[in-house]
Amino acid sequence: MTLTRAHSTGLVGVCLVLAVLLNVGGCASAKNRADDQRNMALTKATENYRKLIRWGYFEEASRYFKARNDELPAPDLATFAPWTVTGYDMGEVRLGDTANEARILARIDFYRKDTRIVSSVRDEQLWWYDTTQKSWFLGTPMPDFAKAAQPSR
Repeated sequence: MTLTRAHSTGLVGVCLVLAVLLNVGGCASAKNRADDQRNMALTKATENYRKLIRWGYFEEASRYFKARNDELPAPDLATFAPWTVTGYDMGEVRLGDTANEARILARIDFYRKDTRIVSSVRDEQLWWYDTTQKSWFLGTPMPDFAKAAQPSR
């Protein structure tokens, strides 16, 4: 049985369409895997940061702080010495347009060790993903407890 030229061309066309579909599907699968890995890395980074802040490990938490263009100074860790965190509630995580940015609104309850007066701060965080290091970093300053503890006028 011989294939006619029309059947042969049709068969090649079908094979090409299948190859393209498989290739696109493979790309989508790889993209989904990369998205899943990036999202899992965000969850891990923000959860670790939350735990470190909650238990007063400010130096370790500051390792997540990295400005994209060295626009922000490094945190002064001595300013955290008088404070104890009593609670850290992480709000909704909102991914940016490119999925390489995330915004988190956290509420942190704390007190100054010498006064024991409890205060809270609303910490608006911008996290960004470094594609070369495959890590998430905090691109906004760490919370300013001294400023947040001042009575409002």
